[in-house]
Amino acid sequence: MELIGTSIAKPVDYFMGFYFWLDFVATASMIFDIPQVFDAITASMSDDSGGAAQSTTVLKAGRASRAGTKAGRIARLVRLIRILKLYKQYIARKEELRKGNLVVEDDEEENQSRVGQKLSDLTTRRVIIGVLAMLFMLPLFDLKGGYYDEPLGLDYYGLEMLHKMHQAGQDPQYTLFFDSTVDTFKNGVKASKTSTGGKTTHKVYHLVVCDEVLIEGESKRPDFRKDLETLEYAYTNEFTECVSTVYFDTKWESQLQAILNIMRTLFICIILLVGAMSFSKDANQLVLIPIERMIKKVRLLSDNPLAGSKMKTETGGEDSQYETRILENAFIKISSLLAIGFGDAGAEIIGENMKSGGNINAMVPGKKMYAIFGFCDIRQFTDATEVLQEGIMEFVNSIAKIVHMEVAMHGGSANKNIGDAFLLVWKFPPGTTADDLANVDSLPAEKREAIKSLADKALASFVIIMSGLKRSKMLNRYRTHPGLNERMPNYDVKMGFGLHAGWAIEGAIGSDYKIDASYLSPNVNMASRLEAATKQFRTPLLLSRNFVDLMSKSATSMVRQIDCVTVKGSNEPMGLYTFDTDLTAVESEPQSLTLNSPAEKEENTVNDILTYSHHDYTDEFKENPDITKVHNATPEFLQKFGEAFQAYIDGDWGKSRDMINSIINERVDSNGEPVRDGPSETLLEVMGRTNFQAPKDWAGYRALTEK
Repeated sequence: MELIGTSIAKPVDYFMGFYFWLDFVATASMIFDIPQVFDAITASMSDDSGGAAQSTTVLKAGRASRAGTKAGRIARLVRLIRILKLYKQYIARKEELRKGNLVVEDDEEENQSRVGQKLSDLTTRRVIIGVLAMLFMLPLFDLKGGYYDEPLGLDYYGLEMLHKMHQAGQDPQYTLFFDSTVDTFKNGVKASKTSTGGKTTHKVYHLVVCDEVLIEGESKRPDFRKDLETLEYAYTNEFTECVSTVYFDTKWESQLQAILNIMRTLFICIILLVGAMSFSKDANQLVLIPIERMIKKVRLLSDNPLAGSKMKTETGGEDSQYETRILENAFIKISSLLAIGFGDAGAEIIGENMKSGGNINAMVPGKKMYAIFGFCDIRQFTDATEVLQEGIMEFVNSIAKIVHMEVAMHGGSANKNIGDAFLLVWKFPPGTTADDLANVDSLPAEKREAIKSLADKALASFVIIMSGLKRSKMLNRYRTHPGLNERMPNYDVKMGFGLHAGWAIEGAIGSDYKIDASYLSPNVNMASRLEAATKQFRTPLLLSRNFVDLMSKSATSMVRQIDCVTVKGSNEPMGLYTFDTDLTAVESEPQSLTLNSPAEKEENTVNDILTYSHHDYTDEFKENPDITKVHNATPEFLQKFGEAFQAYIDGDWGKSRDMINSIINERVDSNGEPVRDGPSETLLEVMGRTNFQAPKDWAGYRALTEK
């Protein structure tokens, strides 16, 4: 009943499990406590198998004694399993007391860890199996362990009986009984032949009763083997002066016991080896291997701190709830957050601190590097913040998801999130110099293509971001937001973008209380200036000449120069370029203004097609739908504008005005409606300030006074 009840009440892993069978055997062992069963087993072991010699009373008594002893030994061994069951119950009870705080020294005592519980359970199982193996197997290596029939020699008490019978042997009938007993000494050993290795052992080879030699044999053997090959007994008493002596041949018994001793030593060695390997395996799997995995991840992060963002936590499986796995997953999450928080610029800070011991040194010296810097800004952000209030975070994060994703998919990384603006970086390959960027066309093919490809990716990512913002269903609901449209009629989610290339100092900015991993350089500021100037030129994207010179011919053919300026703090003229876009060509499925639950938000986010950038393109500018659909400047328009711009640079502003006026409405949107060209209007305004007459000191560029 206990076994059935336990199977029902215990967890599912109990039934037919290790402890189930242990309890089953322990319960079954109680059958030996029933006298009738024990007597039946004893009787079956002592049944006569025939033979004249075994028919004597002495022989029957010996066989019955041995059968009882053997059955008792087996019963005791089986009962030992019940002791193991009691031990298991004791451990379980102790655990219940500890969890129930019945015996608690510390009120805040923590529960045993899952790893500790598992290791303790496995250790208990191994110990139980080892103990049972020792209990059942060790007697096999002892001739007197109960598994072998013991020789039928009567030894000392048999000799005593013969001695006394010889003294009282005057009666002929008694003499006949004496002779029968002597025959038992001679022939009783036959029953033990097969049980002791198939050879005769414990044979009486010399017998003297009251100084009368009854069995003649060699009574002397070499002293150094005498104790091993011979068993000698002598008897006398105070009533007679004669002595009775018997010699048993135990040579084969000693040899067999020696073989069994060797086998027992080997068995113990095997048990120790298997036990050590089992305990080691459990410790390795539950503790050491997880620790080694964590150490491996630490070393990986010290070499490449950004690898933390690519590590995946392990879920599912039996070990998912173990503290070592939880700790490992927590380490991965912390590493991922570090990689996300510090970004590419903070990789050096993380790496240096993980490689070195001692105190944390956040103020790692800066390093000079060369990169493409992109800056983008959310339009009308202040008004949107005042309208959306707490919802501004979701609004910004929806935009940031698109921006960061496209930049990362195009070989860049996000560096700063400044409320309504994002600083983005595309780092050139290590070893790139200023001369390399100034003479990119003369570089070796591999290095040249790497630089040009990175520049193309930077431009492509910004164009695709514009399409993604327009297409996003999550952002489309803000276009119909009553509050936003009341504050800003016909509100649309728009951003400005600037791209520039050059050097910067990469490192930590701040103090031991707070640091930011970022870039310091006039080139970083230039990207910000270009973004700010997009409002003046009425275009969402501005590119510097430094950046355009790094692009491939295919990408360069799709941009146009719209001005040449000097910025505050620099006398070096810089060409400004743009990539013409028409976002009316991008369709966005309408989304309800309010989402009732987080599940609905998640479903809409999953169904929101954010990018086509995961495809492999031979020429992304000619194959990616997010670029081909929005680019609306024809080669003819670019050629005509180029001629008008050249007249502007040459100082022939009247000619430039006429040419611009002839093409200012040539661009049309996806609906066929004319698009007023913003850069053309800006040039007309600039030239109109001096009545379309170039200043006398005109050198082909002007100062960009607006930020």
